Amino acid sequence: MSVKYILDAPSRRKLIALSLLALLCCVVAGWAASRMIDAQREGERLAHVLHRLESLRAAILSNAIPAVAAPDDDANVPRLLADCLQLSSDDAAQQRRLTKLGALLDMRQRQPPINLDQDPQAGPMQPGELGNTYVLLAAHAWIDAMKVSLEDRLALSQARHQESLQWVQWAVAAALIAALLFGLVLIRVMRHLSHQGHARISSLEAKANRDPLTGLPNRRLLQDRLEQAVLRARRRRCHAAVVVIDLDGFKPVNDTHGHAIGDVVLRRVSKRMKSALRSEDTVCRMGGDEFVVIIGEVDDPVYAVRRARDLVLRISRPIRHEDKVLRVGASAGLALFPDDAGDGTELLELADQALYAAKHGGRGQVVTAGEMTHGHTTLTSLPSEPAARLA
Repeated sequence: MSVKYILDAPSRRKLIALSLLALLCCVVAGWAASRMIDAQREGERLAHVLHRLESLRAAILSNAIPAVAAPDDDANVPRLLADCLQLSSDDAAQQRRLTKLGALLDMRQRQPPINLDQDPQAGPMQPGELGNTYVLLAAHAWIDAMKVSLEDRLALSQARHQESLQWVQWAVAAALIAALLFGLVLIRVMRHLSHQGHARISSLEAKANRDPLTGLPNRRLLQDRLEQAVLRARRRRCHAAVVVIDLDGFKPVNDTHGHAIGDVVLRRVSKRMKSALRSEDTVCRMGGDEFVVIIGEVDDPVYAVRRARDLVLRISRPIRHEDKVLRVGASAGLALFPDDAGDGTELLELADQALYAAKHGGRGQVVTAGEMTHGHTTLTSLPSEPAARLA
């Protein structure tokens, strides 16, 4: 079954929006995590370069004294310059700077400038010694400039790493909140679906157990209600009565005025019987124009007989519908628990037999199973026609 037939439109929109929000947060978190990893790698690379620069400075300082003491032995300077060139292979300006530094090594014949701070007794500096000195000074200057540049780039990389970490934290928090809201909405939707399911089950049960025309319990639910009434009567040590009622004269009304009018009569009769009974009593439609009434927890059997006679009287009142006055009667058969039978099925059979006797005894009467079983009847006819009023 498609989701749109299960969820209502607002719930679908909420779930879709939260799903897209969670997905967007995951994408942002992935992007920020990737950016953070790149910044971390860049920082590690820059830190490694700074470490190599400091190692280069230490190597230059350690070779400065031998370079001055032995001017012809300057093999260390080209190696140091080669290291510098390897470190700055991605910067053309630094490569040009190192090329100029390397050219200083060939200036062996250049005249040294006058140095007023030099000790007069030390004598003038030799050309090779002067070239090495220039190289050392220039290398130190380049290392300082390179270090400042790398430190700036390292600080920028660390700031980008920290910013990416905050993006990751915010994205993860937003994704968790979206997931939580998604779960809450889903729980609400599931509860709504559960209520809908219960309502649908109740509707199906009502259709299965109720008469669609009158809304009364049907034959299927009758047996359960009858068993419950017998159990309660047995537990309380009292009586229960089953009354089977059949309408007299319903067929002529149905044939003369049509099935629509016949349905109106059945609904009116059902309403009259329901209004005449207690809440713990049950009236069921067996089918056609036959009804069964269960009167539970009866202390005096005479009360059940009186209720049955009252039902027959109420049903026999004329029914006014639009411009028509419809007249039907009723006959009833009654069986008592435990006087006549000890279970619901037998009570129903005895009440049906008593109804048969009532219909063949003149109609409009109530016959009890006891009267029918003992061979004598005290049939009670309905009052005369003028006593009945329109309803």
